Amino acid sequence: AKLQEAFGDFGHILRVEVPHEQSHVYLEFDDRRDAEDAVAEMTGKRVCGREVVVEIARAKGSTSRTSVHDRVTELAQRFRLDETATAQLLRSFGERARLATCDLERDLEQLAEHFACSNKPSALVCRMLTEIRSGQSFGPCKFKRDAPA
Repeated sequence: AKLQEAFGDFGHILRVEVPHEQSHVYLEFDDRRDAEDAVAEMTGKRVCGREVVVEIARAKGSTSRTSVHDRVTELAQRFRLDETATAQLLRSFGERARLATCDLERDLEQLAEHFACSNKPSALVCRMLTEIRSGQSFGPCKFKRDAPA
């Protein structure tokens, strides 16, 4: 409740997770820009009697400067996904990256292959949502077609 009160003004918080016996907390905002605002405004402030450092979480072992959000957004734009499909991918890959349940490079490449072979990539997101959410590998696409430029 205190975290919701302290950070809720920045935007809609989807989830608050407090790992047992750890000195950090995960807040998931609905919009990345809200999270970025929280980073800018809250670092160094006191919450629950403690000075906080607010950061955007990255996948374990990730050294890439390009965020998961940016990479998924670029993929969605490249294949002209509708807003619903884009939102589903952003949530699912954000969670997968946070929990480190996938090989992000491989999975985004394989998903791009599937999109390139589909005449309805937004519908494909809905059809593959179980695999996307579970962290399973998609496997290489059985059909080959050049991806849009």
